[in-house]
Amino acid sequence: MQVLKIGNLAIAGVPAEVTTMAGRRIKKTLIASLGSAGVNYSVVAALANTYTSYLATREEYAMQWYEGACTPFGPNELAAFQQEYTRLCNAITDGTDVDAGPTPEDVTGQTVDFTAKVVFDDVPLGKVSETFTPSPNQAIRAAILSVRCSGRTSQ
Repeated sequence: MQVLKIGNLAIAGVPAEVTTMAGRRIKKTLIASLGSAGVNYSVVAALANTYTSYLATREEYAMQWYEGACTPFGPNELAAFQQEYTRLCNAITDGTDVDAGPTPEDVTGQTVDFTAKVVFDDVPLGKVSETFTPSPNQAIRAAILSVRCSGRTSQ
């Protein structure tokens, strides 16, 4: 979990897939906690650094639809996240360090890797590798596509 303050913007790094309403509540928590420091905008950056499945509100958990049913830490998970984001925000406003907490156990040796392995990665037999070498006068151009979406959703 992370909170970054950049001017009047706060960004919450959330290690989960956040439902819309849970995201709204986290954004309100950030603004409420950092408002005295001039923050009036907030962003939720989901799937940051690790993955803890879904983060749903207490009401969504109670309905047990997909997101609520996939919230592994129970109906109070969002409240716990909000509590910790408030703690991180308070550290920002107070200028204090945050205790790192316990180091998780390394279970790397106990995991199973299901990813497909590369068996052969070369030019097929009988084929010649094609290479591209631009001449000194040839221009190489790159394009960046930027897409901005905005809209409203009904509640």
